Amino acid sequence: MNKNFRKFMKRNKISVEELARALGVTVYAIYSYEAERSKPSIKVIKKMNSFFAKKGISFDPFIYF
Repeated sequence: MNKNFRKFMKRNKISVEELARALGVTVYAIYSYEAERSKPSIKVIKKMNSFFAKKGISFDPFIYF
């Protein structure tokens, strides 16, 4: 992920805590993704896509990873 992801989250009013809970990962993991210290697994990316789809938000993982 990159700094654009943080803007995406803010624009869509989604907290890091909410996303972490939905994905079954820690808040630290989300921050690590944002800082590009680690990358989410394919499984987590699929969960992320599903999470945003349920909220009616278009999400293209190729923009952020």
